[in-house]
Amino acid sequence: MKGILPVYLLMIVVDRGKAAKAARFLQEYSCPVQLILNGHGTASSKIMDYLGLDEPQKEIIISMAAGECASVILKRLEKEMNFSRPGLGIACSLPLSGITKALSVQLENTPATVCLPEEELKMKETLHHELILSIVDNGMSDLAMEAAKQAGSKGGTVCKARSIYSEEVKRIFGMTLQQEKEILMILVPAEKKLPVMEAINSTLSSKTGERGIVFSLPVHEVFGLKQ
Repeated sequence: MKGILPVYLLMIVVDRGKAAKAARFLQEYSCPVQLILNGHGTASSKIMDYLGLDEPQKEIIISMAAGECASVILKRLEKEMNFSRPGLGIACSLPLSGITKALSVQLENTPATVCLPEEELKMKETLHHELILSIVDNGMSDLAMEAAKQAGSKGGTVCKARSIYSEEVKRIFGMTLQQEKEILMILVPAEKKLPVMEAINSTLSSKTGERGIVFSLPVHEVFGLKQ
């Protein structure tokens, strides 16, 4: 790897039980730092009730790649996992501003077979999206997601977390020290970022009296997301 290439965080969301297949695919390209988180989707309750299904269980895979490797890996993963079919999964890459030297060395050793043919490079399309993350008390993600949908979001993924808030954090964000939290992750077109974030924040404030934590990250590319 010559010079300094941009580094991207890869995030892949698939149905429960499919993460192992995605992880094996990433291993073929020597992607470092593979983490798998459990979560669940936020499909409309009316649709799920009509189909007689429970809320879909999801797995979130986290990894890294550098330069064009990120685009290549996700483009080929989209084909491997059939993300073109609605509901089978989504993947995105997010730019990172810095990594440790050990990770840099691993990324430099990514196999050369990852390189894209020139014609495939021309087909690559960069989408303008943002990843919104909302940290809420346990059981409040449905409220936040409903507000997001009213502002134009299609859906999201929720995973569980535990807080380690100090009294200073409580004072700044106006949050109670409830340990169990939920992290709601929503991919939206960039132009919908502010309306969705404002809707979540306003709803949480009016319904719970707390502001919560809502922030967004720029997304480099998205695969499998239906407009």
